[in-house]
Amino acid sequence: MKRIVIACGGTGGHLTPGIALAQELEQRGYKITLFVSSKSVDSRLCKHYPTLKFIQIPGCAFGWRPFGLCKFIFKTLRAFVFSWKYLKKYRDATIVSFGGFSAAGICLAAFVRRRPIFLHEANLHIGRAIHFLAPLAKKVYIPPKLKETTIYRSRAKYIPMGYPIRRDFLPLPRAFARRLLELPKYGRCLVIFGGSQGASALVEWVREYEIKLINLKCHVICLTGLNGIQMEIQQSAADGQVYHIRYKVFSDHMNALCSAADLVVCRAGAGSIAELIRCHTPSILVPYPSAVGDHQTLNAKAHAKDGMAILLPQNKLSELFSIVEALDGKTLQAMRKILAKFDRSIGNPAATLADDIIRLK
Repeated sequence: MKRIVIACGGTGGHLTPGIALAQELEQRGYKITLFVSSKSVDSRLCKHYPTLKFIQIPGCAFGWRPFGLCKFIFKTLRAFVFSWKYLKKYRDATIVSFGGFSAAGICLAAFVRRRPIFLHEANLHIGRAIHFLAPLAKKVYIPPKLKETTIYRSRAKYIPMGYPIRRDFLPLPRAFARRLLELPKYGRCLVIFGGSQGASALVEWVREYEIKLINLKCHVICLTGLNGIQMEIQQSAADGQVYHIRYKVFSDHMNALCSAADLVVCRAGAGSIAELIRCHTPSILVPYPSAVGDHQTLNAKAHAKDGMAILLPQNKLSELFSIVEALDGKTLQAMRKILAKFDRSIGNPAATLADDIIRLK
């Protein structure tokens, strides 16, 4: 039996590329198991893929404080024991990990049992888990733009690789996406989200600028996160048309949101950027300042450097409305053309990654 275990839980940025790879490998006849966390963000997304097999394993984020460190060690040991038993049962399993706290237990067990391990780092800063586990791995896949760092000197082991996108994340015609979201034909659509963490500052900005955004003739959809608010405001602007500001906790149709948007304001996780590229959506990126290694700033700088987005640090959030106001249709269309060209150059990272793992395992 051709069996592959994909460890990818903890955040949407780890889970969604794991699902994308699972879809690709399953189509090729491989038996896939995804090891995920028990967090609500994982549970919610997993429900949309009933044909895939998900197993929740213990785990928690690493911390230096005594309690956090003890908790991390305890849960990692539990994950190791669980993975050891699993790999004893399935002796042909290959391990692919997308990092995060769910990676340590399964990768350590796989190394002891001499199973092939492959790692994928999506961000332009090597995360703690990937950095720690890299010596155990057969190959480590890293963003192509990470080639300028010293870690890339080991070319035999560190392979440039894009961010796998799920098969069902398809860009839609903008007019169709707006109808799907029940948005009027008139006005611009501004979409704002902060990912599975860090949405609060962006939500507060929308609340402060509601009236100004309506007067700017914008329909606004703001994702507030799993613990956020959910409501809708409708108000007429100077042109007499009614504009909508919707606060939603979560969306199961991110491809529709990105396709309908004239502009997105969001954090700068690798997953969010990859999905914006796929939908050719211009964006203003506000990196989450507490991200480990400030990796979101690195991601945003690389994306903005090519003219596909605008980088705005969170401490300059007061300038956001002026930037939104100044972006005209011509500028946004130019950004879309650059995004489309870059999207074509990427190809299908999920298929490329699957090809390489199958060839090397």
